[in-house]
Amino acid sequence: VSDSSVVREAAQLRNVWTVAAKEWGWCPEATPWSKIKLPAKAHPRTRQSGWAETRRIVRHMGYVTGKAPTTPQMQVAWAYMVAHHTAMRAGEVLGLKRSTVDLVKRVATLHSHKTLEREGVRFVPFTRKAARVLAVLDAAAKAEGRDGYFTISGHSLDVLFRRVRDRLLIDNLHFHDSRASALTRLSKRMDVLRLSRISGHRDLNQLLAAYYRETAADVAATL
Repeated sequence: VSDSSVVREAAQLRNVWTVAAKEWGWCPEATPWSKIKLPAKAHPRTRQSGWAETRRIVRHMGYVTGKAPTTPQMQVAWAYMVAHHTAMRAGEVLGLKRSTVDLVKRVATLHSHKTLEREGVRFVPFTRKAARVLAVLDAAAKAEGRDGYFTISGHSLDVLFRRVRDRLLIDNLHFHDSRASALTRLSKRMDVLRLSRISGHRDLNQLLAAYYRETAADVAATL
């Protein structure tokens, strides 16, 4: 595994040990992890997915503009498009519902997300282009009498996306890279504080280090 995987898994184990020692009294010491030297964290990813590559992926999965998805693979394509337009995580996209998305005000209410315990309910504003994409999903869900926009699981989304990516011989692309691509595009239209409202980051350094992926050539083009 990579150094990042070691650091990530060690963080989980460290937390397990701390709870077991301090709250349950199962362990003789608070943590043995202070005695272990872990590898350094890897540099942030730089991979982005431009619209040409994104279009190639979603078209291969059966995406047709204005036509609601009818298969699991088509749902993955629509989820990927929503992620590119809203900068939401995969789990947040799959959790979108008619009852939590206001297409008029263009605001999605996230009652379940990665940082729920720290931030509480999150409100995500989205663009007019995102509203047009979500309107198709909203109409389809209404016609079928369901609240949720998607019916696939996060695991199915990951498997289907990786399968299509590998079939197209696209290298080193993750579904989550759509979040960074979206935030990088949005950064050209708004300041970092507004950008953080969309992404849900309280730490602006993390937002800039991990998710702002504008290249040096792109920056130079604006000078």
